[in-house]
This record gives sequence, C-alpha cells and structure tokens, in this order.
Amino acid sequence: KGGKTGTPMNWKQRTACGALLTYLAVAACGGAVTSADTDDGGSAASPKASGSAPSPSPSPQPQPGQPPTGKAPLFVRMGGEPGIIKLVEAVLAAELADAEIGSYFALNTKPTPGHPSLPQIRECMVRQLVTALAGPGSTYPALVSGGFFCRDMTTAHANLHIGGATFDRYTAIATTAVVAAGFTDPDVLPAFAGFLTVNRSLIADPLRVDAGGFFDAGPADATPDGP
Repeated sequence: KGGKTGTPMNWKQRTACGALLTYLAVAACGGAVTSADTDDGGSAASPKASGSAPSPSPSPQPQPGQPPTGKAPLFVRMGGEPGIIKLVEAVLAAELADAEIGSYFALNTKPTPGHPSLPQIRECMVRQLVTALAGPGSTYPALVSGGFFCRDMTTAHANLHIGGATFDRYTAIATTAVVAAGFTDPDVLPAFAGFLTVNRSLIADPLRVDAGGFFDAGPADATPDGP
C-alpha cells in the first residue's frame, strides 16, 4: 500500500511498470499501434527489385500515449486528477466495505508505527494512477502527506501474503466500483483492469496462488517493514 524505500526497483518491477505504462497508453488510444509491412528483399513487389515502383508510404500511425485525432488522452477524459481522486475514493470505499478485503487494511485504519494511514494510501494510489496515465508533473513513487514515501508494489504488500483468490476478489470489487462511480468512457474499465492485471504478479504471494481468506496480523506481518 506504500511506504518509504531507498532501493531502486528490480528488473521484475521495472518490467511490470513498463508494461503497465504501455498498456495504459495503448488503451488510452483505443488500440494498438500497427507496424508497416516489412520488405522481404526478393519479391517482385519489392522496391529493391529492378524496375519496380516504390510501394506507397504507409499512413502515419499514432504513437503510444498520443491519442488519435479528435480523441483526448484518457487522463483528460477521466476528468484529470479530480477524476482520478474520485475513482480512487470509490474503489477504496468499496474495498473497505468488504469484510475480507477490509481485513488487509487493519494496520492502516488506526495509527500504527511503520504503516501508512488510509489518507496516505489514497494519496499513493492517486499518484500512481496519475503518473501511469501521464498526468502533468506527476511521478511515482512519491512523497505524500506526513512525510510518507510511497513504496513499490512488491515491497508494499510483501508482509500481507495476499493470496491469488483474494487479489481477484479485490479486482472484481474495484472494477464494479469504477462502473458504479460513473466512469462510462469505454477505455476506462479496460485500462483500469489492465492496471490491476499487471500488478497482480507484484502483489499476490506466489506461494498462495489460489488462496483466499482474511488477513492474519501475526508477528511477522506486523513489523514496521510492512506496508
């Protein structure tokens, strides 16, 4: 859920972050960028063949992060940062209302040394989404209120031992909350679902792939190194 960190992201985290940014950029544009046909160097239609006419140049294609003509970036269509705040608040409220998911926020709903408060988690989620959607001037990880520095997803959730089934439950609740909050643009839900999918391998405990259930705040889970 977030925390201070002084170590750079490892290759797995960098790869996932890169995949996330690419996914959101493509979703924001409403599709993938297509590549031009490659020259096979030997066919009669090839420009390299003697006497053949050059093939017509392909039409310019939008690059990742650049929406098609007449289509604003997804960040803008979602209402900018106020829209992202609305989305995050809707998702957090829905997750906390669920008994199983809410149990994983037990160390955040009351002041606990070494753990972020719910407002700090909210700020970290907003910064993460705004940055992923290329919001102006936003970076992640970031310093938020109270001097708290948001963590990368692996570090933030390591001591929670979240099972795969629990993460999937979180995803189902979150996507339902996004729709209920009134985000009707057809690109929003696929982009948000993709965001969660990319983060699954960073958050879910690989030793509890199919596990679900409530959070057990044992001694190892309650250390200041937790999220």
